[in-house]
Amino acid sequence: MKKLFTLFLALAVGAGTLFAESGTCGDNLTWDLTDGVLTISGTGAMTDYVYYSPAPWDSYKSSITILIIGDGVTNIGDIAFYGCTGLTSVTIPNGVRSIGNYAFYGCSSLNSVTIPNS
Repeated sequence: MKKLFTLFLALAVGAGTLFAESGTCGDNLTWDLTDGVLTISGTGAMTDYVYYSPAPWDSYKSSITILIIGDGVTNIGDIAFYGCTGLTSVTIPNGVRSIGNYAFYGCSSLNSVTIPNS
């Protein structure tokens, strides 16, 4: 009975979030992936990534559907979202001054991109 209660409690606690991961992606930037929504927040430039050292969310890229980039982000790194085939929506804030090479290459489901006038 005690094992059943422990299992039930673990399922109840975990029911609110299906999936969550987080980390850093620049000197002053963090990332959070929760239930398919990748949020980049903080201030400054994102790290430029390369094929042999991809973005920290690379192993989850097939589960990313929405990308939210915070107002303090100034640059989107090279190949940052390369191959995120499930990504459907991106909003890029006014503060972003540059988008790295191949940043969104292979994002074949991307159907909504909001880019400001700046």
